Amino acid sequence: MNGSSIKVDHATAGDQEVVKLYNNIGEFILAYCISGHHGGLLDTGSGVESSHLKARFKKIFKVGEEYSHYIKEFSEEELNVDLDFEFDNKSPFEISFLTRMLYSCLVDADWLDTEHFCEDDKIIRSDFENLKFLHQKLLNHLDGIKKKSENTKINQARNEILQECFEKAENEKGLYSLTVPTGGGKTLSSLAFALTHAMKNN
Repeated sequence: MNGSSIKVDHATAGDQEVVKLYNNIGEFILAYCISGHHGGLLDTGSGVESSHLKARFKKIFKVGEEYSHYIKEFSEEELNVDLDFEFDNKSPFEISFLTRMLYSCLVDADWLDTEHFCEDDKIIRSDFENLKFLHQKLLNHLDGIKKKSENTKINQARNEILQECFEKAENEKGLYSLTVPTGGGKTLSSLAFALTHAMKNN
């Protein structure tokens, strides 16, 4: 606290609290996200290994580590979050995808909040180039690569993959996948798809 190097296990404190607030799969989704927001999503485990989620639920905080003071800083309304998600009849993939999406949002928000605190809110993240500018910049980059590249079979295959990504990007918005072997140019091809698709669908 106040610049000292004292470590506070707020991740475990957070996941212990969410299991008190909810009594369905939502508690596990939120607990996964909170527990791993600094070090990565944990395995569920059996409750024995301290690096697993279920063991975090059982951790007993020592004298001096007790964290109940948080309740004075938040209103009951702030703590009573409605997950607004029907878990019945959802596939494991859907639940897994939701967990990872929430986890990603939490990690991003945590980094941004830390950044604002450390920089006294001086960081402004709104002055970005528009999609049209970025799309043209990518096209110029791809054109430069093409001019310098030899007409080999692998480069022909990369170009075919790229052109197909451009074509598919003109379709209606949705969930798409790109399955290409290593060395097939997935990074630039997927970026080309993403920017073109974003422009197509505003």
